Amino acid sequence: MATLTLVEVELLLPCLHDLKRLERGEVQASTALRKHFVRVCLGETAAVTAHEKAYLTWRATKPDLERLKTKLLAAEAQSLTHQNQVLAAAARDREQKRAAAEQRIAREARQRDAREAGLRVAKRDPKLPRFEKSWNDYEGPTGPPGYSGRPRRKT
Repeated sequence: MATLTLVEVELLLPCLHDLKRLERGEVQASTALRKHFVRVCLGETAAVTAHEKAYLTWRATKPDLERLKTKLLAAEAQSLTHQNQVLAAAARDREQKRAAAEQRIAREARQRDAREAGLRVAKRDPKLPRFEKSWNDYEGPTGPPGYSGRPRRKT
């Protein structure tokens, strides 16, 4: 069974009384639209206009239009409230992700700065051990500590 939409209810409310009178024959069908409406009500032709379609839907169930309009408006408001809640939750989620990304970027920047600061300190501080010689600077069979003088075995 078809139900009326809010648009159809608002379309029918101002003229329902006149359409009922026209269907019953209390008002003469003086225009082409009115004559077509009467033929639609008699089932001779198909409904073409929005008024005709809405009236046929109303005639099948005959609900109280004012009460139906109130229910439809309440359902629409509830739907909008739900949509607003979903949108607000999505906005909160986006904000949390943005804040987490900002924190990660700040943490990485602090770590990078600490590494760079450590390198700068290592270059300036004379107390830190420095290896002035490279492996090639050692001469003789003694070589650096742990050098046995034997070539490494290839594995």
